[in-house]
Amino acid sequence: MVKLSDERAGALAMLFAAGFGFALCNTGFAELENVRGQAWPFVSQIGMGLFFALIGLELLAEFDDGLFKRRLSILVPTLSAFFGVLVPAIVFIVTSFVIGGQELSKGWPIVTATDVSFALMAFSLLAKGLPTNLRAFLLSFAVIDDIFASVALAVGFARWDALIPLFSTVSAIGIALVLSRRQRERVLSILKPTVTWFVLPVFGFFAMQIRFEPALIFAGPAALLIPLIVVRPITKWLGVYFGAKVGQHWVPQSSRLAISDVDLLRVSSLAGIGFTVSLLAADLAFGVASELFTAAAALTVVAALVAVALAAIALKVRRVAK
Repeated sequence: MVKLSDERAGALAMLFAAGFGFALCNTGFAELENVRGQAWPFVSQIGMGLFFALIGLELLAEFDDGLFKRRLSILVPTLSAFFGVLVPAIVFIVTSFVIGGQELSKGWPIVTATDVSFALMAFSLLAKGLPTNLRAFLLSFAVIDDIFASVALAVGFARWDALIPLFSTVSAIGIALVLSRRQRERVLSILKPTVTWFVLPVFGFFAMQIRFEPALIFAGPAALLIPLIVVRPITKWLGVYFGAKVGQHWVPQSSRLAISDVDLLRVSSLAGIGFTVSLLAADLAFGVASELFTAAAALTVVAALVAVALAAIALKVRRVAK
């Protein structure tokens, strides 16, 4: 069982590292870009491979005697993830054509993926006293959501490295299936602290090295991105919650998740937090040297902060109501 108190301490370490990386990037530290260029392939591929392997093992435990003991229950977070990608993508594409920015429509993957690591960090910090099955639901829909968005990038932009979350999660589950429960627990006891205290803080440090230039947001065509990206927290939230409602309705009553509609609504608020896949999508759509990319990166930060604020309110209301 995951101890949220331990995870909360790790989340604080990741938050500090992410803030430090963001601050360094925006204070003109000259060597930072070279360091990031050398370290990022290791962090994003090997480090996050370990993270998704850990998530895969934790989700497998939910199939043993947890939230997904009834196998059809997994359809609920799957549909949440599907609509969580579909709804913001449709809103982005339609809005981009309506406001006359046809070139901007290429950036629709920016608003599709939930960043599992940052969403989990936010949950760990905000979810004190909440049921642990909310964490399992968050992990499941966020991982599947990330896989959907990564497949879209891999197919649409021929970036097969975007499939690392899929390969890592499936590989971990495949390996875990041949291990006994005691062996899996032993692997988790090693992997969990490694990921919590090393992989995620290092990932947060490098992932948040985003140059924040607000002036460019309002300059020229980049200004058209404002309504497209800033609404992301709402469209993701509604898409994930709608998918959960559809899933709860479709599966047999015995397979429905033991989570109330109100709690599904509240935890779905974390879906709007996105960084890594969003920035990769912006790079592939607009080019990293373009003003559109710079504006998209800055707006991604803004949208993530809005999502965290909304989640803080939603989860705080849940604790007060309890």
